[in-house]
Amino acid sequence: MRGQASGEGWQVEGGLRLGLPQISLKRLALSAQAMWGAEWSLAAAGEFDFASGSFVQFEAGIFRTFLGCLRVGLTFYLGGFRLSVDIPAFPAAKVQFAPLDEGLRLGGL
Repeated sequence: MRGQASGEGWQVEGGLRLGLPQISLKRLALSAQAMWGAEWSLAAAGEFDFASGSFVQFEAGIFRTFLGCLRVGLTFYLGGFRLSVDIPAFPAAKVQFAPLDEGLRLGGL
């Protein structure tokens, strides 16, 4: 089952996975985005596994756009954090740094 709701400056999406033949909750996935003006935005997403009682994925970030052409973000996830700088008009122009697992990455990959 999937659903979506949105309004001016926000959006929420979610999905629920059920087990069969007995109907039971297996996983719940949610993602949300919000914008404050043209400069600030928040994003969060996660997936919860009911069998293990834990999150299998989680990520939350805050982003600031400068002059409409340069976006800086700080994203936290289960294994650490990532700092990113990108130019929204050019998806390949991106720099990301995550000290624990990714190191420094250049480009839109």
